[in-house]
Amino acid sequence: MWVKDYTVFNDLYLLRLAASLQLFEMKGTIKEMGKQLFSILRLVSFFPVSLLAGAIAKDIFGTVIQVTTFGQVSPHDYWEGSAVFTSIASWVLTYYLAWWIKPNFLSPKGFTIFWIFILGIFVVLFLNGAMNPPYDGYPIQQDFWKTIIPAVTLIWFVKDKKSGLYALEEKRFKK
Repeated sequence: MWVKDYTVFNDLYLLRLAASLQLFEMKGTIKEMGKQLFSILRLVSFFPVSLLAGAIAKDIFGTVIQVTTFGQVSPHDYWEGSAVFTSIASWVLTYYLAWWIKPNFLSPKGFTIFWIFILGIFVVLFLNGAMNPPYDGYPIQQDFWKTIIPAVTLIWFVKDKKSGLYALEEKRFKK
């Protein structure tokens, strides 16, 4: 009788051990699923979040410039104001933030291709506005600058070996 109870105890022990191992395996699976879900969330959000942050930064830069110059320098004027400076600064921030948010599986080449596609949309919108201006006297030069500045900033961001995209990727995977 004692031997029979002992085997039942062993069977219960083995069942508990198997259940705990299965639970441990499920925890690993749930953790991996969470990582995958977070990567998908980063993939979906890296573009709109960085674009919104860049727009907010441009407004903040413009306000700071307007306040510090007592309204003498307009942050919206491309020729006499600071619109070029604020645009460049906001696009640099946009690209850095997009790089920071992007998921790890998105390569620098994929990142660049994605932004080139977005800039292609900007070019198409600029050409449409240039060929069919919404009204007479439409300031097409502002649209030109709004298209050129992001493109030039992206080229700088990709080509810069010290603080650009590839340098940041090297630092990210060096850790």
